[in-house]
Amino acid sequence: SGGDWFRYDTQTGDVLAITPVPPAGEEPYRFDWTSPSLLSQHDPDVIILGGNRIFISRDRGESWERTADLSRQIDREALELMGVKGKDITISKHDGESSFGEVTTLAESPLDPMVLWAGFDDGNIQVSKDGGKTWTEVSRNVRGVRDGTYVSRVEASARGAGVAYATFDAHRDGDFRPYAFRTDDFGATWTPIHAGLPAMG
Repeated sequence: SGGDWFRYDTQTGDVLAITPVPPAGEEPYRFDWTSPSLLSQHDPDVIILGGNRIFISRDRGESWERTADLSRQIDREALELMGVKGKDITISKHDGESSFGEVTTLAESPLDPMVLWAGFDDGNIQVSKDGGKTWTEVSRNVRGVRDGTYVSRVEASARGAGVAYATFDAHRDGDFRPYAFRTDDFGATWTPIHAGLPAMG
C-alpha cells in the first residue's frame, strides 16, 4: 500500500523491496493508498506499477522503466471541497488521501501484451498500444460523467485488443449513481452501459 512493494521468495523466505525510487534531487513519486500493480499474464518477469507515473520492470523488480508524470498534475490546493478551496481547509486537511494525481487501476489486455490501461484518481484514463512506451489520454472522450471523476476500475476485455470497460466513482461529489462505459476502439469513443443499474449504485 502507498507504493510499498516487495518480492517474496517462497523457497528461501527472502524478501526484497522493489519499490521504485526517484533519482536524487527529483520529487518523490506519488502513489495511491491502495496502489495498483499487476504481474503480466503474458510474461511472468514483467511487473507493472502505478503511481503518478507508470513503472514497468522486465526483470521482476530488479530495474524499472518509468513514464513521465501521466496525471493531470492538478494542484489539489486549488480544488474545492464543499465550496472551500483545499488551501483554506484547516481541520483534517486531505483526510484519507495523502496525495493526489496517481493511478488507481491498471489493466493489461489478455489478447495483446502491448495494450495497457491505467485509470487515475483525477479522472484521467490512459492507454498504451506499445507496451508502455507511449501513452494517450482518452478520458476526455467519455461523455455522461463529470470530467475529473475518480476512475474506480479499468478492465481490458478478451473480446478484442481495443475493447475495455471503465467505471467512475462520483460519491465524493455526493453522486452515488453508477457510471460504467465500454470502448471498442482503444478509448476513442465510449458507450455508457449503466442504464438500468440501481441509482444508488
